[in-house]
Amino acid sequence: MKESLRLHPSIPLLVPRESTQDTKVMGYNIPTGTQVMVNAWAIARDPKEWENPEEFNPERFFNNTEVDFRGFNFEYIPFGAGRRGCPGITFAMAVNEFALAKLMLNFDFALPIGAKDWDLLEAVGSTVHKKYPLLVVATPCSS
Repeated sequence: MKESLRLHPSIPLLVPRESTQDTKVMGYNIPTGTQVMVNAWAIARDPKEWENPEEFNPERFFNNTEVDFRGFNFEYIPFGAGRRGCPGITFAMAVNEFALAKLMLNFDFALPIGAKDWDLLEAVGSTVHKKYPLLVVATPCSS
């Protein structure tokens, strides 16, 4: 789940905030009252923070249990950060894990006949989404 949320945050551009005082961020002067948007998508793919950031690699979180989605690790903020983070994090994760577990328990998933590989290209807009739909065949498991 963590790696999926890193590569595909639910909101690529977090909710805009307004600076309450003059500040400087990465050499840029941010005057009081400036509307600021955090690009969670770009942060999650920053090569200074992540090794091979474009690669889907769930193992990157196996030995790095300190990095969590609760908003205290600013290189990984799929639900926002700090006091302004999403209040529904715990509920969202429980529902996602439950839904994924039910799907994996009850179905076998495969590519359609003739398909060789998944096309993981993305398209950019107000959200980040797959350029081409992901087509899989879900076959009910026989219990």
